[in-house]
Amino acid sequence: SCRRGSAPAPQRGKEARDRCRTTRRTLIAMDWIEIGSAVPVMPDGLTGLEVEARSSGVRNVTMLVDRWVDGSERFDAPGESLLVARDSASGCVIGVGGLSRCPDVAGAFRVRRFYVAERWRRRGIARALARALIDDRSRRCDLLTCNAKASGSAAPFWESMGFERVDGIDGITHQLPS
Repeated sequence: SCRRGSAPAPQRGKEARDRCRTTRRTLIAMDWIEIGSAVPVMPDGLTGLEVEARSSGVRNVTMLVDRWVDGSERFDAPGESLLVARDSASGCVIGVGGLSRCPDVAGAFRVRRFYVAERWRRRGIARALARALIDDRSRRCDLLTCNAKASGSAAPFWESMGFERVDGIDGITHQLPS
């Protein structure tokens, strides 16, 4: 079970590397995480993340699950994707992020519903997940946006990924031009 705090520390041996590198759904492989489509684990695979995020005052994972269940946000329009980061050893989902059409800027895509479990932060997982989304969008549009109001660490993180602050666009705090 992948409840809050139950995922073991990263496994970094040859077995973990071999398992990660032979997984076909993997977009990015590190020794101890796999990043791939969220569809096979939705919505139940996000239970641990949802509980943790909600207890931290972050609502975006709950919104993702609720909208997935009611069908209003499935990340299935052309160019959209929803990815998860998983611990290679346990298979637990330790991060999530989506790319969808931006409702506020015509022709742009938006990074949304981005969250990495607290105990897995500062290990490059958020950066790998964000990089997968950014690289994916490069084939689809010239502008990527995000709303970095979810937490105090969101804006500095997105800025470290090359996003620039913007003002005057409702619901958007940052953008990444191509």
